[in-house]
Amino acid sequence: MSIIKRYTLLFFIILAIVITLLMVKYRWVGNNGHEWQSIIDGDGKGYYAYLEEIFINHNFGSSVTDNDQIYFVNNHSVIKFFSGTALLISPFFLSAKIIATIFHLPAQAYAETFQKSVSIAALFYLFLGFWFLIRLCRSLNIKRINSFISLLLILFATNLLTYSIFHPAMSHVYSFCAISGFLWAINQNIITGRNIFLLISSVILGIVYLIRPVNIIIVAFVPFFFSDLSEMFLFLKTRIKHILIFLGIFILLCFLQNILWFLQCGSFLIDVYPHEGFYWLHPEIFKVLFSFRKGLFIYSPAVFFSLLGLISIFKMNKFKALIGLFFILILVYLISSWWCWSYFDGFGMRPFIDFYGVLALFLAFLFNNIQKWLRYFFIICVLFPISLNLIQTYQYTKGIIHPDYMNLSAYRYVFLKTSNAYINRIGGSNDIVPYNKYKKNLIYESIAYPEASAVDTSNTIIPKGETEMAFIYNHKIPVNFLLQFDNDTSLINSNKLFAEIALKKRELSPCKFSDDLLVVSIKYNDNHNTFYRSFPLDYLPIHLSNKWEQLDYRIILPAIQSENYQLKFYIWNKGLDNFLIKDIHIKIYKTN
Repeated sequence: MSIIKRYTLLFFIILAIVITLLMVKYRWVGNNGHEWQSIIDGDGKGYYAYLEEIFINHNFGSSVTDNDQIYFVNNHSVIKFFSGTALLISPFFLSAKIIATIFHLPAQAYAETFQKSVSIAALFYLFLGFWFLIRLCRSLNIKRINSFISLLLILFATNLLTYSIFHPAMSHVYSFCAISGFLWAINQNIITGRNIFLLISSVILGIVYLIRPVNIIIVAFVPFFFSDLSEMFLFLKTRIKHILIFLGIFILLCFLQNILWFLQCGSFLIDVYPHEGFYWLHPEIFKVLFSFRKGLFIYSPAVFFSLLGLISIFKMNKFKALIGLFFILILVYLISSWWCWSYFDGFGMRPFIDFYGVLALFLAFLFNNIQKWLRYFFIICVLFPISLNLIQTYQYTKGIIHPDYMNLSAYRYVFLKTSNAYINRIGGSNDIVPYNKYKKNLIYESIAYPEASAVDTSNTIIPKGETEMAFIYNHKIPVNFLLQFDNDTSLINSNKLFAEIALKKRELSPCKFSDDLLVVSIKYNDNHNTFYRSFPLDYLPIHLSNKWEQLDYRIILPAIQSENYQLKFYIWNKGLDNFLIKDIHIKIYKTN
């Protein structure tokens, strides 16, 4: 074994040990010893649904719909998400099924064996993606040590670590692996001309599509592997027949998704995102890159260093640098144009994770092309983003960093804080309006008055110098309804509802963190809540004692499914604090 291969093997062994220990300690065991129970969660349940329905429940196309991850089409259930993630997880899932059978372990879809198999799958594809990138860097004459440094930085200074360990059922680490594999295979075909690599690249690109269709934008990066346009056109001219075969194999793999739709509901073509889309003329580029809610440079600061790699590439080959810059600009525009630019709950700007292989390549070129002393300087500099990312990752997993509602004030409040006293302290709700091409249909607007628990006037206070009536909350009045709908037909026939709530709050107790909650619930005749959301009434546990504070909330509500329902908005004074509420303004919109 050559010394280079020994170093590569040692790199993977050490890294595998570190990552596995992190996975076991924080994702499998955790604080309660059973953290594994939530490995498959969120959108991950939608990807996993293919395996659950086909191999466990045997109800493919006839499972229970939830209008979120599984839709109702042609009187059958259809999984919203594409199948690529489930396809890559399937070998590990089937291995777990065999193990459960042999050792008589629980065989339910969310049993321990199956959940942990998803964790193992994510780490496997993380390292496979790294292997692809190391091979790619080697073929581009990048020193092995520089490729190692770039991969370590991409892993420990970005949110790739979070989605490899803490959210292994999400699609991102699988996309990262597939895109990295495609880049390696297509570059090998360009260098060697061997058709086997063209075949591999077409298969992998098909998997990229099956995981997340828009990710086939990676094809726009392929010109990077040529020296100039004339070289690229000459290659295309001499390989037309092979390229057509490449496209044929790719299209056949893409058609697998259509077959799965047909098996579920009898239709080959389905719009699984009927109420979601892109705002092409209104990309939120600044928010995607710099906002404290999810900004790429805020929560994955190493990305900045990777973009510096384009400068070193420009000095080496202007054509490659321009292709790299063009690809990054198109990628940022695409991600920023999605209607929900924050991409809901998560850590950082997660869609970029899929393309971190490109950024790792830029980093590798940077470290490979600069002088030794400058490389050491950069290595020292990147210790800060690595440390920051590890702290912020810990904060996110503990609930100190909110998965969706961060802002500058919240970020400053929890910056570098790791104490349990800061867990779940970020309140409020700031949902993005559901996809509606910037049109909202206002169907209800009202100034709401909380109900008093008694008739006497001690339940109301008129602050000195003001004429507006305010309502008191204390140990005698723990709950007051702001608004309640019972069987109101005006709220029916909408795919999504959206509520805006504004109110003013005034603290009457000494400043402290309160447990006051704003609650929204929907229930039907069975008297069970089908929708329930509660969140801290205050944005931050920093109260303005004896001053009015304006609070605004934006909440996505699910569609009302029948006429016999009850929708409630109320404040739950869980901590029995003393405060006043006034000027409650509630608006409800349909967003079809």
